[in-house]
Amino acid sequence: MAHPTCDRCQTEVDLGREIHFHITIEIEAGGFVESNSFDEPSDHFERLEEVLANADSTCDADFEEAWFQSKQYLLCQPCYQKYVRNPLAKPNS
Repeated sequence: MAHPTCDRCQTEVDLGREIHFHITIEIEAGGFVESNSFDEPSDHFERLEEVLANADSTCDADFEEAWFQSKQYLLCQPCYQKYVRNPLAKPNS
């Protein structure tokens, strides 16, 4: 049976004998609506009606993934140490 591998370096990880780390990253969309996007309160209702009219053709999973994602990774100890030092993999300045 094949052992799981580190998602960063692809080294096999023996879950019963090696220190390893399960990392969950949650990604949530953010943003804002410009104040002039809706001139009249009735514009809000028109937009809501449009969204509701198209809701049947939109898959819930597609909609949710655009706003929120949760990713899980398995890291070996050396990769975890590199990750916590520089989680966004920014170049050293």
